[in-house]
Amino acid sequence: MTPRLLSCVCLLASGCADPVLSSEIDALGGEANGVRHGPMHRPGQPCLLCHSDEGGRTPAFSVAGTLYQKPDGAIPVQGATIHLTDATGATHDLTSNCVGTFYVDERVWAPTFPLVVDISYPQGNVTTKMKSKIGRDGACAMCHVKPASAVSPGPVYLEKDPSVPDFATPALDCGNMR
Repeated sequence: MTPRLLSCVCLLASGCADPVLSSEIDALGGEANGVRHGPMHRPGQPCLLCHSDEGGRTPAFSVAGTLYQKPDGAIPVQGATIHLTDATGATHDLTSNCVGTFYVDERVWAPTFPLVVDISYPQGNVTTKMKSKIGRDGACAMCHVKPASAVSPGPVYLEKDPSVPDFATPALDCGNMR
């Protein structure tokens, strides 16, 4: 292969990468110590940046997020049901894991946006409904960024009242999944 042809191949290959997506993924930082890739890594981050056709990680998700007890995003909720309803009326239920994350593989459910979200947590006797619809991006953390601000409602949470005691959640023991 001639040097000129090699240069063209390299230019074309590097041109396929999305520099905006790459910089967004780089901005997330590295992995937490001791947590390997899998369902427990990177809670609170926009999962679909990587877990999408564009991001290249498998599986690709159609919806993913992290649920916390209160707006400070300090205590994750395990065992909550996230009930999603899409524009066609199709529904899908997800359950938050030991670090509060929930997700659905796009091969299992590919919803038609917008989505309506209801969350229930029987152990804490709490039910809440998202006030707005999810318009186009199933990565909850694209909008729900810590801390709450003029441009973000803050993390996805169940209980707004800080005077309410913390829920009696199962022990946050992810076992051998870390």
